[in-house]
Amino acid sequence: MTEMAGWQKGNDDYLAAALLWLRLKLTRLAAADTVTDEQLEQAAAAMAAAEAGNPPPALIIAAQRLGLSRFEQCIFLLCAAMELDPGMAASCAAADDPNRPYPTFSLAMRLFAKEASWDALSPEQPLRGLRVLETH
Repeated sequence: MTEMAGWQKGNDDYLAAALLWLRLKLTRLAAADTVTDEQLEQAAAAMAAAEAGNPPPALIIAAQRLGLSRFEQCIFLLCAAMELDPGMAASCAAADDPNRPYPTFSLAMRLFAKEASWDALSPEQPLRGLRVLETH
């Protein structure tokens, strides 16, 4: 396997693990009794293992270069997941509001409560300041 093919596999593994972790977190928020702590811990461990690749996955490289906090990185993942996973809109709607089948800041605050920080919305912070995402 070439170096590039190895990185691509690691990147694919990271995205698969990150999307699973995110789906589990959304499902738990929507219906707490359907996802166990053990399932979340296993998914987080798989994501961390894939994140530790050298070089790291593309999403991690982008987050590092943009200077994103852990919470901002989670928001970035949530927004990217909308394009990568066709079921993500339904998961967001189930976890937040059936009339909003997309990521919202309030959803991110509840979904990533341990990392949550209001300053992520500030225009001086990377996500908005660099126009990585826009609020409506």
